[in-house]
Amino acid sequence: MVVTVVAWTVVAACDRPAGQPADGAPLSPGAPVAATVVTASPARAVAPPRLAATAQASPPPAEPLVALVTADAAHLTGVGLDAVRIVRVEPREWPDRSLGCPRPGMGYAQAITPGYLIVAEAGGRQLEYHSDHAQIVLCTPA
Repeated sequence: MVVTVVAWTVVAACDRPAGQPADGAPLSPGAPVAATVVTASPARAVAPPRLAATAQASPPPAEPLVALVTADAAHLTGVGLDAVRIVRVEPREWPDRSLGCPRPGMGYAQAITPGYLIVAEAGGRQLEYHSDHAQIVLCTPA
């Protein structure tokens, strides 16, 4: 819209003889000239982007992972689900995608991975599991 107004003002100014105002009366030397200034709407002040603080990824909800641990511990020890006791659930940040339980010969992405340390007791054994957001890994030595 601003461009249109400015363009029409320029066209109108070019349509009359030099030294003659828009109303058609000749300009006299030293006479004040009224000028119309068209400006765009004021720009909004935009704050410069702030650097986000180093965000710590929060661990996933523990409940589905505890259910996986319970089912796996029951299967490994041959007991029923109700015989599995969850001893401990602690949020952790694993240093890589091995979740703190690297397997020989495997390579793992080096990325901080939020998850949990989950310890279950079943069939007289304590089983230590590590998790990320979707999987569990049994870390109990054989």
